[in-house]
Amino acid sequence: MYIIGIDLAYNSVGVAIKGNKTLKYDSLVLTQKEQEKFTELEKINRLINWLFDYLDGYIYKTHQLIIEDIFAGFNFQSYKLVAEMIGAVRYKYFCLTGKDCIKRMAVTARKLANINAQSQKAEVQLFVIDKFQLSKIDKKVRKEVETLAPICKERFKKPKEKVSAERLKELKAEHRRKKNRAKNKMNRLSTQIAKETSINEHIADAIILTLGDIDV
Repeated sequence: MYIIGIDLAYNSVGVAIKGNKTLKYDSLVLTQKEQEKFTELEKINRLINWLFDYLDGYIYKTHQLIIEDIFAGFNFQSYKLVAEMIGAVRYKYFCLTGKDCIKRMAVTARKLANINAQSQKAEVQLFVIDKFQLSKIDKKVRKEVETLAPICKERFKKPKEKVSAERLKELKAEHRRKKNRAKNKMNRLSTQIAKETSINEHIADAIILTLGDIDV
């Protein structure tokens, strides 16, 4: 029996199939040309057909199929498209197996996998790469991720000494800029890790979804 994790986005899908001692994974990211050419329905059709072709041979041996649920911060168009994709996967999976899938927020999935819920993409990629020994990571890249991670999670702390409201506002703005710079660097590191290891953010999120449930 297998646990399947699926990460859906408006232009991509990541999938992981975890067995007792096996892990298979892949992703499809639409090219810029495909994104511009396809209608919304054609995008859904392309991604969902690829997904179920990939799952062929596993779908009837599945203990759980888990889809990453929608994050409320999405812009409306992306939110709508991902919601339709989730519905398409649920419907097709039900038609094939008579079972429903599980929808799980990324924050919940990370907690179940024992990883910080606020982790950046690059951190999640390193986590699954290390856990399953999927690839070697450049020491410099690893060090950068470890250095930037605490900055991305850092909360603003009011200074102990009394400051004016205007100065407090400036300090908060400086803090936000510092975090944003760190997150932008993390995004670039995520892209670099994907190129060097083939473990992109979609695959990493799909693998995380397969963790924290009963063994198969």
